[in-house]
Amino acid sequence: MTSIQRATNWLLSSNLRPTRQRLVLAEILVGDGKHRHVTAESLFEQVNKRADKVSLAT
Repeated sequence: MTSIQRATNWLLSSNLRPTRQRLVLAEILVGDGKHRHVTAESLFEQVNKRADKVSLAT
């Protein structure tokens, strides 16, 4: 299973629409099969390193 498939399944199992922003965040959080405990700021930093656009409020 790819990281994007894992992220999509994780969102759908939580009854959330897999929007582009949610997929970016979910892929970082559970894309490798490991659940992570992170802060909003550290997650935002990781997203920016990937050159994806997601606001801190998301």
